[in-house]
Amino acid sequence: MKGIYQIKNKLNGKKYIGSSSNVFKRWEQHVTDLHYGLHHSHLLQKDWKKYSLNDFTFEVLEYVEDKKDLLKIEQMWIDGEEMSNLYNVLTSTTIHSISAPSNFMEDVFYCNNIPNEAKQFLRNNLKIHEKKGKLLQSGNSKYDYSKTWFTKNANDVRQLKWNMNNYFYHQTNSKSKERCWTTFTQFARQLEFKGNKKRFVPLNGQLSEKDKKTHLCFAANCFPNSFLTRKYKELSNLDEDTYALSLMLKWIVNCGDIKNPITIFVPSLRMEKLLSKWLKNNN
Repeated sequence: MKGIYQIKNKLNGKKYIGSSSNVFKRWEQHVTDLHYGLHHSHLLQKDWKKYSLNDFTFEVLEYVEDKKDLLKIEQMWIDGEEMSNLYNVLTSTTIHSISAPSNFMEDVFYCNNIPNEAKQFLRNNLKIHEKKGKLLQSGNSKYDYSKTWFTKNANDVRQLKWNMNNYFYHQTNSKSKERCWTTFTQFARQLEFKGNKKRFVPLNGQLSEKDKKTHLCFAANCFPNSFLTRKYKELSNLDEDTYALSLMLKWIVNCGDIKNPITIFVPSLRMEKLLSKWLKNNN
């Protein structure tokens, strides 16, 4: 059974997140290594000795159909946690050198290098949805709709879900086939409602030209992972606004029908301001 799993300390809440093509066999391997003091995570090994087997739980977080997606989805789950809350010694599933992959560098600095044609299409055709009513009452703090926010604000997540529903169904005249939305993958299920489940496209996703949409929603407030900025020398000058704007613009270009008029709802005031400022910039 392929999937993403976690080993959680019931007493202090710390977690080890991993992936495997056979999650239950992998759990047995972890227990064996921990029993003999051979586990690769010295942090988990230390607490295993301090506590007992009964103080830890094993849970499958998500089943994965395609084996090649395991590491990518595992990384998304890891990114949703604070580093201080993890037993994982290495909080990246793919990085093993001090040089960042070229495609990753292109993504995080995309706003500085966006093709001129795409830039002009966006500035001519992209309209930020003007918030009305309850849409104005949330998302105004700097960290609203960030990964950390999602883990701590269950009631407000429901309000975000209804705001998205309000935008798609009541404040626009869009049809289901014209819509798509995104958020952090590990929290997407919390924002699903009737009619929008199949319209979710991950932050790093892309639609074919014929499937690109005219009504979008970017329900994420993005901040760079501190582990990545420390790991890669190329990211030493990456500021949080460049990172956030780059991810948003790349997603819009990948999913939006930018050659025609399109509308986007950006629940986070911070993200909305970044996009608005960029659209008004003539450079």
